[in-house]
Amino acid sequence: MRPSRRQLDEMRAISLERAVVKYAEGSCFVKFGDTHVLVTATLEDRLPPWLKGQARGWITAEYGMLPRATSERTRRESAAGKQSGRTIEIQRLIGRSLRAVVDLEALGERQITIDCDVIQADGGTRTASITGAWVALHDCLTWMKARDIIRGEAIRDHVAAVSCGICHGSAVLDLDYAEDADADTDANFVLTGNGGNDILIGGAGSDVLVGGAGADTLNGGDGNDWYFIDNAKDMLVEAGGEGSDTVSSAGSVDLNLPRFANIEHVTLTGGGTINAAGNSDANLLRGNTAGNILTGGDGADTLDGGLGVDKLTGGNGSDLFLRHAINEGRDVITDFQAGAGGDVLDISDMLLGFTAGSEDQFVQCVASGSATILRVDANGSTGGAHFSDVFIISTGGLSLSTLIEDGNLVLT
Repeated sequence: MRPSRRQLDEMRAISLERAVVKYAEGSCFVKFGDTHVLVTATLEDRLPPWLKGQARGWITAEYGMLPRATSERTRRESAAGKQSGRTIEIQRLIGRSLRAVVDLEALGERQITIDCDVIQADGGTRTASITGAWVALHDCLTWMKARDIIRGEAIRDHVAAVSCGICHGSAVLDLDYAEDADADTDANFVLTGNGGNDILIGGAGSDVLVGGAGADTLNGGDGNDWYFIDNAKDMLVEAGGEGSDTVSSAGSVDLNLPRFANIEHVTLTGGGTINAAGNSDANLLRGNTAGNILTGGDGADTLDGGLGVDKLTGGNGSDLFLRHAINEGRDVITDFQAGAGGDVLDISDMLLGFTAGSEDQFVQCVASGSATILRVDANGSTGGAHFSDVFIISTGGLSLSTLIEDGNLVLT
């Protein structure tokens, strides 16, 4: 039983009271259970300097908690002289959520500032703020339209937010403070009305974020997060030092990590002919069942082509090329760096019954023009020799003994 005695999928009582502030162009008093937030929307005929002359507007947000919004008095951030990282992150989230559903060009060169003041906090203040902010913004834009300040519809969609989490092994919806403080993991979901451009925010744990249809923004936060994307316009937001993160694509979307700062790993799934590229980190790039092009970046990368005939380029750094089975196709390595401290071929998973001194029964290096073909018999010629081509390596003149001696080939 949840502390609030709600069902696992039951939200708290929600109310949205509009036009509660006399002077604001739009306002809303939003309640998610015992979490109460006053939201106002203010029209301003000014823009950030970097937006001037671009014939479009801007929506920004400010967020704060009253000192006694919590069980004990919290010092005002203005008295402390700076905002906390939590406050800054929430303000950015509110602003991004609203801008995702507004035609900024329809605003002209104007700014709407959303102020979210938490009157009482019992968990979910950011999701309540986003939900109430959309109502206040909607009423502000309606006010502007009634006065011919704007024409047409500036709002393209609805937006609202809710938290989900795992508490004592059960998935729960709309966490209050008692659950939030005790949750195994939790995340905030910002969803539009049409299943389109969503914003998903992970919590402190290791999250799995699936945007679905539309151009989504996924932010895993702390922990080892796993992102699934299916749109070339999907965006991932990760700060440095927030865990070891993975992005996957099962559709037709190439995954190029230079687009996604601080994402370390790529796993391609499904059977589509899609490709992946690394960034300056030490990346792990995994292919799917098709023929993929995997390109490492500047770090010491690990490339695992999977099934299909793959093209593998390690890039700078000492890279590791993995192979697990004979039937994974004949992969091409375009830039193998031999010699001590160079790249490494790891075929240890393929070899059955290998012992030191039997290398020639399991592996061959065969010259082929300016390249070298690495051939493997997984059973070590037991029952007769059955060698298959595993890697075509662009570097010529490689020998089995030299690869082993220099540490470029792993057999066990």
